[in-house]
Amino acid sequence: MNRPTSQLDFEHFVRHGRAKRPIGSSLLLLTIIAFLLIGFVWAYLTEVDEVTRGQGKVVPSRSLQVVESLEGGVVTEINVRRGDTVAQGDTLMVLSGGTLRGDYEESLQRLRSLQLRIQRLEAEISQTPLALDEALSQAAPSVAASETRLFHGRQLELNAELQVLEQQGYQRRQETAELEAALSTARSGVQLAEQELAIIQPLAQRGIEPETSLLRVRQSLNELRGEVARQQSAVARAEASIAEIEDRKVAARNAFEADALAQLAEATSQVAELQKTLPGRADQVARTTIRSPVDGVVNQVHISTVGGVAGSGEPLVEVVPADDALVVEAHIRPSDIAFLYPGQPVKVKLTAYDFARYGGLDGELVTIAADAVEMPESGELMYPVEVRTDGYLYDADNQPLDIMPGMVAEIDILSGKRSVLDYLMEPVVKVRDRALRD
Repeated sequence: MNRPTSQLDFEHFVRHGRAKRPIGSSLLLLTIIAFLLIGFVWAYLTEVDEVTRGQGKVVPSRSLQVVESLEGGVVTEINVRRGDTVAQGDTLMVLSGGTLRGDYEESLQRLRSLQLRIQRLEAEISQTPLALDEALSQAAPSVAASETRLFHGRQLELNAELQVLEQQGYQRRQETAELEAALSTARSGVQLAEQELAIIQPLAQRGIEPETSLLRVRQSLNELRGEVARQQSAVARAEASIAEIEDRKVAARNAFEADALAQLAEATSQVAELQKTLPGRADQVARTTIRSPVDGVVNQVHISTVGGVAGSGEPLVEVVPADDALVVEAHIRPSDIAFLYPGQPVKVKLTAYDFARYGGLDGELVTIAADAVEMPESGELMYPVEVRTDGYLYDADNQPLDIMPGMVAEIDILSGKRSVLDYLMEPVVKVRDRALRD
């Protein structure tokens, strides 16, 4: 019996579909299995960072250098700002210190004056030409010129006094010579008178010469002897006067030297006193220039206005040493502490700054507490850890952002790597362990 064509076509379609259905289902199943295998291999081979998280806060660095001013003063220069890199000895800030500087300069000038005076006095005492120190003369030219004039003036005064005495001595010597000549003449007259007496006296005794002649000769002899005595006294007085003049010359030199020695002793004492106090004044002046104690980065400038007043002992600038960094103290749960050790890399996120915008700080796990401590807020046991960071966070203008002690920080400690498969299987393993224990 013949069937209609439409019925034959329908039966053909049904038989053809039944023949194809097993093939399509197999392909779909194979595709799913392939994807599962690929996913399994990918999950087995692909590793992701295993992160241990904790929370803490920024703490002041133990080696943070806080630069202070011992004396204080008015700020006249500010040479750095936060984030600047400085070397040891770089000028950070300058204070006025006008009074300190004036006192130091006055003391230094006084010291130079005294040292030049000492050199002048030593030349006077040793009676040598004046030779002032060249460096001192250049440092204090007016004082050097004054001391030179004083040296020559005092020498002229001494020489004038000695010259007067020398002239007086010359006159006395001339007088002495004249007196000695008169004495010699008188002595010669005495000799002649004695000879005449020796001749007249025998003749008068024999009556050849009258007694008046004998008396006249004797009177003349007595007068001549008296003249000799007077001349001897005059010569003695003249010689004594000459000796006195010589003594006065010696006394003048001694008085000059004694005065110089007294001035030298006083000047030397004052120099010793100044040399004790001057280094302290120099230190005070030097401290008006605030310098960096270490190589590092400026963390904070406490006075940012020229003309501001810095109090004695007031912090002016904070410098983080070049080998130092920001320190974060955080706490880790005991369940996460097993595989942590110092030296592990850490990513620090400051909650005050959006991580998506400003990023985080790279750091390193430095210390792990030996025992857990109880948190006062929650009573939960936690292990304190310390993280040291590198660098700064920067804003859109590439300026370092303020990071202050007390800021809350989240830390991610990279404690290792695990495959994706381990993460996927972890819930299954836990369920299995619990099931086996139950």
